[in-house]
Amino acid sequence: MIPVFEGLLPNEHNKLVLHLLFELGTWHMLTNLQLHTESTLCALEDSTTQLGQILWQFQSSTCNAYNTYELPSEEAARGHQTAAASAKKHHDGPSKDIENLAKKAKKAVAPKGVQLVNIQGSVAAARANVFQKMVITI
Repeated sequence: MIPVFEGLLPNEHNKLVLHLLFELGTWHMLTNLQLHTESTLCALEDSTTQLGQILWQFQSSTCNAYNTYELPSEEAARGHQTAAASAKKHHDGPSKDIENLAKKAKKAVAPKGVQLVNIQGSVAAARANVFQKMVITI
């Protein structure tokens, strides 16, 4: 997968993206192990720390360097969701939400930052899983 991204961006961003992809792959591999040892758990903790640092760098440098926009399909999907939500509220007239949404869709979409879903929880869950398997096998 990494060769597909190589050279896609200017050199300063390219290095960071390639490093991020490598660390994501490493972290993903470590989280999917079926059986952990103390060394793999330490590697997972180190990888999680590295991943957080690289994501922070990516957000602060690469994300800020590019203007991003919604695709027409994303804009339409958001419009449908808002319309369904406003219909659910039983509004009689046109909703202010829909009008505001249409105005926002024409503006550039700034990246809100990297959204992490508790990556530290993966390490704790892996440690708990190892402990549970140890208790069962004893």
